[in-house]
Amino acid sequence: MARVREVERKFDPGPGADLPDLVEAVSAVAAQSDAVEKQLNATYFDTADLRLARHRVTLRRRTGGDDAGWHLKFPAGPDERTEVRLPLGRATRTVPRDLVAEVHALVRGRPLVPVAILRTSRVERQLMSGEGTPLVTLVADDVHAERLTDGAVEVASWQEVEVELAEGDRSDLDAVSVALQNAGLNPARTSSKLARVLGDLTVTPEPGADDQQSHAQQTTVGTVLLAHLRQQVDELMMRDRGARTWRRGTTDERGDRLGLPQAV
Repeated sequence: MARVREVERKFDPGPGADLPDLVEAVSAVAAQSDAVEKQLNATYFDTADLRLARHRVTLRRRTGGDDAGWHLKFPAGPDERTEVRLPLGRATRTVPRDLVAEVHALVRGRPLVPVAILRTSRVERQLMSGEGTPLVTLVADDVHAERLTDGAVEVASWQEVEVELAEGDRSDLDAVSVALQNAGLNPARTSSKLARVLGDLTVTPEPGADDQQSHAQQTTVGTVLLAHLRQQVDELMMRDRGARTWRRGTTDERGDRLGLPQAV
């Protein structure tokens, strides 16, 4: 089981927006590789009530591309995620035990079932330095998604652009992001493809949202306290994963940041 750090940003190409010449627009980029086309097919898994998605955790089995396999992603910062990877194996609808163990604190034994299927046609390029080092990976995706919730299939399609940090640093990612926005691309409203296809299904209504009270009336000690307690519960559940990782004799990047004791 491999753990990798992923730093990426997503953009929505607006009407008439074209990808700029990033060699001209970004000083650190000296060249870009030839385009590589890929076909990616992914099935996303979650509980029936979307407990993973509500915590910005995604679990998928994907074929195609250079990293085909099972991918479990945890939030680790505004643009950063920790990704746990396993090989494809033979099972297509049964989540590997090791990954089930990683999300035990969130799902609490509830079955993990397919909630969405995404088929993506991808065009990928590497943005390189003068020495030939790949700084940032640039991809343009055509996405066809099926949402498998509530006993029905809902279909959606869209285009998006991703930039992912390769061997460069965040300043390279920042410069490419600015160039894309200057060309008319807007930062995506969602952090993942799954979040986009699930939409408001992952939003937990705030208590009192349907009441006819004023905003001032709703902001009481009780609602503030409840919101704080929810944050603490969420944090405890995410720390639970790090503690279980330590007990198995390994500590991932998030565990290190949380100050968990190191195995000796």
